[in-house]
Amino acid sequence: MGNLRRITLLLLVIVFATNIFNSITVEAAISKPTKTWDLTEEGQYKFSGKASGSMLYTNYKFTNASKVRIHVNNTHKTKDLEVKVVKDSGLFPTQKKVKVPSNGKTTFDISLTKADKYFISFKAPSNFSGYIRKQ
Repeated sequence: MGNLRRITLLLLVIVFATNIFNSITVEAAISKPTKTWDLTEEGQYKFSGKASGSMLYTNYKFTNASKVRIHVNNTHKTKDLEVKVVKDSGLFPTQKKVKVPSNGKTTFDISLTKADKYFISFKAPSNFSGYIRKQ
């Protein structure tokens, strides 16, 4: 029984340490998205995330909109947030790059190719929320 307690305690320490060094809220993911969100059919998509060391991405690629509005609320107390709108394929994938000041908000519109797929990346450290919707 003593070994079981030590193993349990060790696992708790590992989980705690992992959460301290790379805490992540899973409404944004650490890998590029594979699922698609149709902005015309499914409407506005809300996102949020928090990470200390990992780049985060929206859980979905977005499609079926020629113009979108993106709103980002950076709730990190000391760090600006780098946000990129990225085309899923192509020679020049980054479509727009925006810096959101610490404890700041920004809203911007961007024209896209309706048939293509896009996602948003968020550079760590990050603590943010927001939405993307068709204009």
